[in-house]
This record gives sequence, C-alpha cells and structure tokens, in this order.
Amino acid sequence: MPLHILITGANRGIGLEMTRQAAQRGDPSIIRVLVKDANVPVDAKDKDGATPLMAAADYGKPDAVKSLLGLGADPNAKSNNGTRAVHRAAGSAMGSGPSGDKASMDCAKCVKQLIEALEGGVDDTVGLESTADDGATPFLMACSRGSEATVELLAGKGANAAATRERVGRRARG
Repeated sequence: MPLHILITGANRGIGLEMTRQAAQRGDPSIIRVLVKDANVPVDAKDKDGATPLMAAADYGKPDAVKSLLGLGADPNAKSNNGTRAVHRAAGSAMGSGPSGDKASMDCAKCVKQLIEALEGGVDDTVGLESTADDGATPFLMACSRGSEATVELLAGKGANAAATRERVGRRARG
C-alpha cells in the first residue's frame, strides 16, 4: 500500500508521530518523504501544540531544522506553552555544555538557522529578541540551560544580555 494512503484519515496521527520521530533523529530524507510523498502537513501539531520543527530544535538536529524550513515549516509557530522552535533549540538539554561540544554546537546551529528564518535573512532582531509567552528570549533560555555555544552565538549577534523575563514581559504587554 502506498505510504500516502497508509497515513491518511484515521491514521493521520501516525504520520505526525513518524515525522516528529524523524525530526528528533535528524533524518531529513524521511522527513521529505513524509511531507512530500505522504502529504503529512509540515506544521502539524501534537497535543501540546509542538510541530516537527520544534522536535528537531528540542534535539538539536540542524539537518532536520534545515530540511523542515526548506519544506515550508513556520519558524514563528508557537506551542501551547508559547515557545517557538528557536526557544526550544536555545534551551535544549542537548545543548548544555562547553562551546566545543558537538551537541552544543549543533543546538547553536539550529538557533542560527531559526533566527535567520525568523528574520527572513535580514540583519535585525526579530528572531534574536523573540519572546515566549513567559517573556523568555532565546538568550535567556540558553543562559538558563548553560549552553555556551548558543550564548556565545547570541551575544555575538547582539542579544540583550540585560533582559529579564520580568522586563521583557512588561515590554511585550505594555
């Protein structure tokens, strides 16, 4: 049975789960097959509002992030708790550690790709200073996780190191 028939209708959740798992593993070829051939929506959300792009960001998989963005994934999509993929990559447990660590570097690559996608390639602060519903910026998320490579990347791009969740939250509300 062709894959696109197998995961339609009542089995649509299977397609999302397969895409999420491929994103977590960092497998762009499987992601492409599921989105292009099996017609799994690239921005399909699970019960928590997380997309496959967020799953790739959570696990620090830059090849999957690049593939999903190339397939049209929305880097501005928010989960039910108000985080975007850039926040999830910046705060990923996979990225905690010294800046030379491969997993830390991969998370920093994901953050860089997502910021560029949010900014449309323009050098401004749309992605750099984007806030989650709780006021956290990617820089605050990376600092709280101890992700040295991401902190260095964001500081180098001019992230507001003086931002706090309280200040950012007030600015966003006011």
